Amino acid sequence: MKLTYEVTKEDIINFNVYHHENSETERKRRLREKVFFVLWTLLIYFIFNFNNISYESFAMFIPVF
Repeated sequence: MKLTYEVTKEDIINFNVYHHENSETERKRRLREKVFFVLWTLLIYFIFNFNNISYESFAMFIPVF
């Protein structure tokens, strides 16, 4: 018995999206990236505003997040 089938581009895309959303490894990677991005952004903020840290400068920086 020989089976024939056709894999479309949509099938491949749907598989990759499903795998990306439901993979435990991908969830951990996304969480790591989110945490790293926030910490990196705060570090850059404090480096550039080391002498001028105030509530106003921090409030203006919040939209970057």
